[in-house]
Amino acid sequence: MPKEYAGRIHGDGRLMMNSFDRPNTESEGILYQGILKNILKKAGIKLKIDKENPDLSKTLLTLRQRFEIGFSNGCPWPNKLITKFLSTAEKPPQTLKELTELIRLSSLEDGKHSALFQVLLDNASDSLRDELTNFHSWSPITGQENQNLPADITHWGGKGAYGLAYDPPYFKVIKPLRAFIDGKESDTDEVRQERTWKVVKFFEKTADRTLTIDRFVAKTDRFLQKMHPTTRNP
Repeated sequence: MPKEYAGRIHGDGRLMMNSFDRPNTESEGILYQGILKNILKKAGIKLKIDKENPDLSKTLLTLRQRFEIGFSNGCPWPNKLITKFLSTAEKPPQTLKELTELIRLSSLEDGKHSALFQVLLDNASDSLRDELTNFHSWSPITGQENQNLPADITHWGGKGAYGLAYDPPYFKVIKPLRAFIDGKESDTDEVRQERTWKVVKFFEKTADRTLTIDRFVAKTDRFLQKMHPTTRNP
């Protein structure tokens, strides 16, 4: 995990839009160039990183943005997600432009989660918003790499998990609602847009009248049952 993110609250759903599109600093350029080379090596992609290539700055900016999106979802190892995405791509990138597009595509799911979480926060009651944006006791889940998580999450007596790094909001609200929106691969954009508005309306009608995460999880489950009887929280 890059040093500049070590103190960040993971899972805050925040993309820091005022600085999201700013150019990388010189030190960031050096940092992410090293990260990029390591990702390509582990993904088995033989693509030369030429400092003189005018497309490199865009690639490194997209990589930094991908890290921002990952951290906003409580993921402290987006480099591993990018590596897996690149290594399983149907066609390995042959140019920096192709690589940049694949890095961007790898962020879509996490980005959608962050956006949905922001809509929830915008409509939540004061009580629910406080619970969503306060720390909770953290417990590991299958597949988590505890040593990579910030100490203030995992250390005994530490702050714990926050926002999307806390299991119930992520796994029982945001993730199943996002799965409902995305639906099947054959679904059209119009159908997904209609489902998106249904979720937004659900947030608008329900979140400001709900006081706790547990109650909102239950209401989310009822909403999914109403929309699609086979869609249910685990």
